[in-house]
Order: sequence, then C-alpha cells, then structure tokens
Amino acid sequence: MKRKLGRLGYLVWAGWSAANFRAFRVKLEDGKRAFRMWATEVRIANGRYHGGIELIENADLKSGEIVVQVVTGRSVAKLGWSYLASATKMKARHQTVREFVAESFTLSTRPRMKVSIDGEIGEETPLEISALPDGVIIAAPRD
Repeated sequence: MKRKLGRLGYLVWAGWSAANFRAFRVKLEDGKRAFRMWATEVRIANGRYHGGIELIENADLKSGEIVVQVVTGRSVAKLGWSYLASATKMKARHQTVREFVAESFTLSTRPRMKVSIDGEIGEETPLEISALPDGVIIAAPRD
C-alpha cells in the first residue's frame, strides 16, 4: 500500500486501524527495569520521523540508542489527539506519550501482535530491539 499510495497509504492504514482498534498491554524491558502499561500505539525509532510527521524529537540516528514511544491509554481518540498534537507541535503533545531511551529493549504485548517496520508488516511480539551503530553505509559520488 505504501509503494502504491505513498503518504496517502499511511492515512488509509490509519483509517483501517481506527476501525479495528483495540488497546493492548505493553511490557517494555531495558535490562534493568520493566515497564507495564496500556497502550494504543508503540513507536520504535532511531530517527525523528514516522509516516512523514516528526513524532520522536529526541531520536538521533548517530546516538546508538533506540527510542520507544508509547501512546498510553485505551482510547483511539487519544491516539488521534497524539498525532494531531505532534503534527502541529502543540505543547500538549508530550502528555499523550511515555518515552524510553536505551541501547536495547525487549517488547512484549498482550495479546501478541504483528509489528509494522517502516510501513511493512513483519515480526511478531515479543521482540528484541537494539541499535546497530554504523549499520548502514552510504556510498555517493563527491559531487
């Protein structure tokens, strides 16, 4: 869908997801602590943008760390508010999420869920997440 519709594909996916919405339980472990909460979405990033919107301001590609942002609660309306507040840079945008930063995490959900990675459905929870410094090397002409 992303290849055929581009950014519009994200909106179609968001509409389908909202129509089939169910909150879920999240357990996030960083090797020292475990955090448990209700969630409407979990965003895993090492960059600032998600679906063309800057959602994760603290993410830095060069840091070697992963940022996990959990949209907390059980309401699909709160999830929509989170996207709107983030897209328009409202001060309230930080009130809808909890953010965790570490080199690696273990993510579990109840129920088990498929994970969307850069718009592609792939792995299923539980999931091991870690950063790979210098994982991508880009070669380009000097000019």
